[in-house]
Amino acid sequence: MHRPQYLVSALVVAALTLAGCSTPAVPDDDPPVLTEIATVDLDSNTLFGPPTVAGPVLEDGADYVIDVQGTFSVWDCSVTNPGWCKGDPSDEPLFPAPGRANGLVMFDANTWFAVPVGEPRCSTDDAVPTETQLFVMSIDGCATFTHVPPATAGFDADHTYTYEIAGAGQGVSFRIADTIASDNYGVLRITVSEFR
Repeated sequence: MHRPQYLVSALVVAALTLAGCSTPAVPDDDPPVLTEIATVDLDSNTLFGPPTVAGPVLEDGADYVIDVQGTFSVWDCSVTNPGWCKGDPSDEPLFPAPGRANGLVMFDANTWFAVPVGEPRCSTDDAVPTETQLFVMSIDGCATFTHVPPATAGFDADHTYTYEIAGAGQGVSFRIADTIASDNYGVLRITVSEFR
């Protein structure tokens, strides 16, 4: 007996399906997506102690990505008037300090990229930009602050650095480790993201 070809094909597909040879199911789990959970601004200026800002609570063991962008100065505008012995300052902060005079800047979250005349570094062979450890963070509720190296080392001309950390079940905080910060200006914008 002659069967039409389409009927034979349909019978073969049905037999394979019953035998467990169907197309594998696509897993329901989607890969985690990096999701922004908070943005905070760290103003480099404060009247008392080092400038500090609190971020969100980070889940214990979860992976987080922190992006930090911005530039700042640790000296009053008048200190930078004598000129520069090394590097080139930026004309103003990427994110100006609110309510204060802003001027030339020479620091970002990871580097010191210009040195004003009169600083001790002027008389050394140290080149700029050079890494600085002024930007520190705490993942233990402000008990300790530590410099965390960015995911990519070196100077970024856009003054943007990415840090990868694991949460510890407490709030994350960020600080500029300058104890006399009343003459500082410039803001670091910090974005905290997690994989969800």
